[in-house]
Amino acid sequence: MEPISPAKAATLAEEVYTAQSKATVEVFLENAIFSQEQSNTKHLKATVGFRIINANDGFGICARGSEKYEGGKYKNDLFIMFRGTTT
Repeated sequence: MEPISPAKAATLAEEVYTAQSKATVEVFLENAIFSQEQSNTKHLKATVGFRIINANDGFGICARGSEKYEGGKYKNDLFIMFRGTTT
């Protein structure tokens, strides 16, 4: 496992907030650090709310590292990125 740079980690942590719909998840996963095979990714969702107002909300992404990014140093790594809040 190769550590990612603090700058790259901060960018991924910020950008995961944009991944809410199928389209925005796909855009997020176009990042070269992730494998482009759909079977290597998962949009994490949960039901949120209380009694009257419930919603199915995306709260994170799970993706496998790409073998093409920076010589494949993240090839066997799993990225799990969570966001902290919902709107």
